[in-house]
Formats: sequence, C-alpha cells, structure tokens
Amino acid sequence: MPKRPDPLFEIPRPAAFTEPVLDLLGGVARPRSLSGEEAIAALARIEESARQGDPEAEAELARRLLTDAPNARSNRRALILLRKSAQQHSPAGLHLLALLHLRGQGMKKNAAEGVRLLEEAAYMGNASAQTDLAKAFALGIGVPKDEGKALYWLRLAAAQGDNLSALRTGRMYRDGDGTLQNEGEAQKWLEQAARSGIPEAQFELAELLRRRDISARDIPGARRWMREAAFSGIVEAQLRIGIASWSGAGGAVDQREAVRWLCRAAEGGSIKAASMLAGFLMTGNGLPMSLPRAWTLFCWAAERGDGGAQATARIIEKQLTDEERADGEKLLREASPRAMLESLIPRSDR
Repeated sequence: MPKRPDPLFEIPRPAAFTEPVLDLLGGVARPRSLSGEEAIAALARIEESARQGDPEAEAELARRLLTDAPNARSNRRALILLRKSAQQHSPAGLHLLALLHLRGQGMKKNAAEGVRLLEEAAYMGNASAQTDLAKAFALGIGVPKDEGKALYWLRLAAAQGDNLSALRTGRMYRDGDGTLQNEGEAQKWLEQAARSGIPEAQFELAELLRRRDISARDIPGARRWMREAAFSGIVEAQLRIGIASWSGAGGAVDQREAVRWLCRAAEGGSIKAASMLAGFLMTGNGLPMSLPRAWTLFCWAAERGDGGAQATARIIEKQLTDEERADGEKLLREASPRAMLESLIPRSDR
C-alpha cells in the first residue's frame, strides 16, 4: 500500500476562477466567481496552454491535479507537467516539484532535492517557495537547522505581501528567534499581518503594544487592536477588551460594553470572564444584583478549576432557597455555556 504524503508541506490550493467586473457605483473592479460552464472553459484554456508548452500553465494544471481528489494517475501526470515546467525555470513549477519531493507524493521522498528546488524558486522571487524554505530551515528538514536563514526568507516573503509570513516574522523579532529581539521590527510585521485581518496577529500586536516598556507603551493602540481581535472571535481578546472597558484602560469606561464582551468570552469558555460576571451579579455592580444567578455562574467556573469561585459559591449557597439552588443546578446540567449565559444575563442587561 503506498505511503500517504507527508502533510508538513502542503500543496497550495489554486485560486477560484474569477473575473474582474467594474462596480459602476464604486468605480473599482471587483472579482466575480465564474459559472460552472465558464470555469470549465477556463480550465480548458489552461489545458491547451499546457499542451503548447507554457510553463506557467503546466504548473497551474499540475496544481489542480494535485489538489482536486489526487490519485496515482493524476500524481503521475502532475509530475510530468512539473518536470517540464521546472526545466523551463518556472518559479511555480520549481516550487510545486520541490513540494512533491518533500512530501513523497508520486515519487520517493527526497528532502535534500526538495530544498534545492525550493532555493532555486525562492531566489527567483516566489513567495510561497520562500515561506516553505523558511520552514525547512526552521525545522532542519533537508538542511541544517538555521533560524537566522528562516527569518531571512520569511522577511522576503512578507515583503511581497505574504501576511502569514509577516506574522511569523513579527513573532521571531518579538521573541529573539534567529536574531536579536527588536520590538520595532516586531510591531512593523505584526501590524502588516493584523491589517490583513489575521486574528492572531491582531491579538499579538495588541499584547506587544500593551506590555512593552512604559516609554513605548501604546495603551489606546493596544485597546484598538484587541477590539479587532475580539470581533474576530479570539476569546482571550474578548476577555481583555471587557476588562479594559470596565477599567477604562486606553479609553473610556463603559460598563455595558464590558458586560457584553465578558459575556461573549464566557460563552466561548473563559472561566475568568464567567467569574467576573458572577461578581457583578453578586454585588449589583454593572448588572442587577441576583445571588442565585451569581451562584450558578460561580459554580460553572468552579467546575472548570477556579478555586476562588468555588469558595465564593459555598458562601452564597447558604443564602439560597432549595428552589433557587435546584434551578441553578438544572441550568448547569442541561444548558450549553451560551444558553446558560442567555438565561442568567438576558440581552436587555448587556
């Protein structure tokens, strides 16, 4: 039985077939997905160009063969196409052929040859090859491990607009991997990735701006990027922006906004957010006071390892009626975190 290809180096999926359409109102061209018939016609044009020996068309056709339900037959045809494309020094063809060597797909695995082909494509300016070459140096695959060279290739890819490479570059400068720590460079690359909409970059940029030395700290900027990460669904960011809204760090105090974000974080599983909301319910600060609701939330946090919540729940429990305790226990048994929060803190209170 043939071995499965090594998944460490993935074949990049081809872009969807689109065509630019002028937006008469906005005055800019926007992509429009092609219909089924139009997509088939576009693929036929790629096939014809590949038959005529166009190296870029050969590489593109091979990419589609390798990613659209690949099998032994399509692998063999893709390999033939990529060898022809690589012989004509197509960066895309060299990159994809390198990946087949690194993955062991359609051929015997050969990491050294894969890295050689990656280097050739990377020196020709192929950003995807630069990113994969950085991975090879970072992990020591086919070459000695060298984080400095990994950073070099990541920077080149990031400078060409590869935003995931920008995220990794920012992390390396932040942590001092393969280079001296440099918060200015870290901020530059993390900001590029954050502006492209990568949630992890938005969160990590916010953390960098919040934690750096006092003279360079940017609390309003940190709050702005943390808010972007929170909107992107990062639970820890939702917790942090809730705390910032409550305390006024980096902006105005907004208790309702704080409760809203803490609820979202708690629905996502944040124990700390649930404990804070329970505290609001216990004291009547930020939410209408309700010991039964506070007890239920403290119990939920305690079940997930919050020792302080467990101690507080025991104190409150002595003040509850049997009916109030039974209602809370039913919620804890039967409701999802989202349903429980909806019941304990209605939308009108957020």
